[in-house]
Amino acid sequence: MDFSFREEQILESLLENPKGLTVEQLMRRLNVSRRTVYRELKTLEQTLASTPLWLEAKRGQGYQLKSDKAEAYSWLKSELKQTQTDTIDAEERQNLLTITLLLQQKPVTTESLAEAMGVSVGTIQNDLQGIAQSLLPYKLKLERQAGIGTLVTGSEYHRRQIVSLIINSRLSEVEFFRYVNHLTAENLPVASHKFLKYIQPRHLLAVRKVLQDEADQLLKAVTDNQLQQVMIGLALSLDRMTQGYSLKEQIEVQGIQNQDLQLAHQITGYLSDYLGYAFNINERHYSARLLAGVNYNEHVSIFGENFDTDLSFRVKELIRLTTERTGNDFRRDQKLYQDLLAHIQAALKRPSSLTVQVINDALDDIQQRYAELYRIVIQAFQEVFPKEHLSKDEMTYIVIHFATSLERRPMSLREISVLVICSSGIGSARILESRLHKRIPEINRIDIARFSQIHNMNYDGYDLILSTIHLDHFTQAYEIISPLLLDDEVERIRSIIQQWSQKEKSDALDVFEKRAKPHAFDRLYQTMTQANVLLQRFTVTHFESKHDLESTLHGIIAKVPEEIILEPTAVAEQVVQRYHIAPLGIPKTNLALFHSANKWVKVPYFAVIDLSRNFEIMGMDHQMIEMDRVLLLLGPEEMSESEQELLGIISRSVIESDLNTEIFKHGDQEQIYQLLSALFVEAIRHIE
Repeated sequence: MDFSFREEQILESLLENPKGLTVEQLMRRLNVSRRTVYRELKTLEQTLASTPLWLEAKRGQGYQLKSDKAEAYSWLKSELKQTQTDTIDAEERQNLLTITLLLQQKPVTTESLAEAMGVSVGTIQNDLQGIAQSLLPYKLKLERQAGIGTLVTGSEYHRRQIVSLIINSRLSEVEFFRYVNHLTAENLPVASHKFLKYIQPRHLLAVRKVLQDEADQLLKAVTDNQLQQVMIGLALSLDRMTQGYSLKEQIEVQGIQNQDLQLAHQITGYLSDYLGYAFNINERHYSARLLAGVNYNEHVSIFGENFDTDLSFRVKELIRLTTERTGNDFRRDQKLYQDLLAHIQAALKRPSSLTVQVINDALDDIQQRYAELYRIVIQAFQEVFPKEHLSKDEMTYIVIHFATSLERRPMSLREISVLVICSSGIGSARILESRLHKRIPEINRIDIARFSQIHNMNYDGYDLILSTIHLDHFTQAYEIISPLLLDDEVERIRSIIQQWSQKEKSDALDVFEKRAKPHAFDRLYQTMTQANVLLQRFTVTHFESKHDLESTLHGIIAKVPEEIILEPTAVAEQVVQRYHIAPLGIPKTNLALFHSANKWVKVPYFAVIDLSRNFEIMGMDHQMIEMDRVLLLLGPEEMSESEQELLGIISRSVIESDLNTEIFKHGDQEQIYQLLSALFVEAIRHIE
């Protein structure tokens, strides 16, 4: 028998209370309005019409469940139990059990758990063994007390962490926001979803209103999936606080960025005003940890207090490897770099999930639609981040950034046009065309030609000709492939494209010389005064090294002109301090990028300094390098958006391409000036 969720709630309540329940009591149990109770009772009467049961209203007692057959009540209990359990698989059951145990503070008997899940006691005992093992990494212990029941002991922090992870992983964004967005102060129905119903709707409503009304602009860059995680985590915290389980253990703030702490204080302050709850300092810091797993920042600056040079290098390595293996120059898409840096930084901070996976058909579609890109990105990520293990779904979100870049701005290292000659009919040709687009997305254009047309065509516009048949007396170079486009054929075509990419690298310097004349930037002087000034101040100089690197840096900065900095010693101390915090060496080069933004710097400044001797320092990949060329990048504490962007262009360009790196390693002042000028001009054109 099919009952709605609310009908199940009413029937269960009436079975538990055979003397009846008033409308007011049902309102409290269902957490809905009087009108909703009456509407649900009317619907329930119609549903019960085909059964031996009916509803009866008695003055002073409320509504009762009646029947003239004693076995009807047993039948109904059986139907309700079947309705609740017939769609629950083993994984769902184990996760529901985990949540139940984590939210309980008193022992629960195995028999009651078995009855609630509609399985045997033996099945529950087996489930509990697996749950006990899964809780160990979180320092939570499953204790079984003979004759009393099962109880989870451990920190409140880890209880919330796991419950939030499970609920979020079993819930799609569509299901979550469809429910949450319909909540109002007058209508707070308990969620019908098996997992979401563990959270009180009034707290989900409060969190939604605060995040949408008060913090919407701060979270405008957050994805629906990440917003869902934050909302579930905050609402669960409110549930636990009102149940008397506020966080008592100290939540460490080490590693939490100031902006996360500030936003957490804002949000908990709004919630406190809205609900009248008092948040202790641990609750506020826990909220900051929830936000630390969210990439709500649209732009990450190298001068930021917590800028991660190691992560920045690895993200660029990921983009470089993906570029080389796909033939699409993702390095030219600065938005991709910023998005990946923010996303991966957040993803690595998120607590590792349990064995469950997010149910999301859209992610499966991405994996299929971009199968080759997915394979390449996953492999590159594993090489660049060998110690990190993200879930399949988290990895798919990273692939989505590359796919979005591809659709936003196709960036093949060369515009690739392919002609396909096919003799088996237009239908087969279109199938082959579709497979080529899917397996080799870096191909920009595919034209189809019949065999009968080949002697009347102009082939000058095609980079590659593919044919499904042997072409006698055909003078153009071509590759034979099957209509099915086999794996080895895909690799062969990809190899050809990669050879083009390598050739472009060797030719790039000639192209660079043609497009990077210094006066090209001057024509844009009126719109980019700051860039022009940066170029005019830029120098490549020589410095006699001191006995150690710290003294050398102090000596270099002491020679920076007075119009650039106020206090050379204070600036040098800031630069040295950042050097001690994070590795600054450019891997496999003689370079290191020393940078700082502080109140003693007047204007943006970039210079290259050659040292008389080298110093062994750690590179961004945590490998030692011999450094004898300093790249010094300084900025004032308060910079305009354009100033930040210009200095960001310089810092990114150092490892953006092999050609750039070579110029920074060995170029003189004129060559580096030309590189910077070309980079600025290209950036300006995109702004315009």
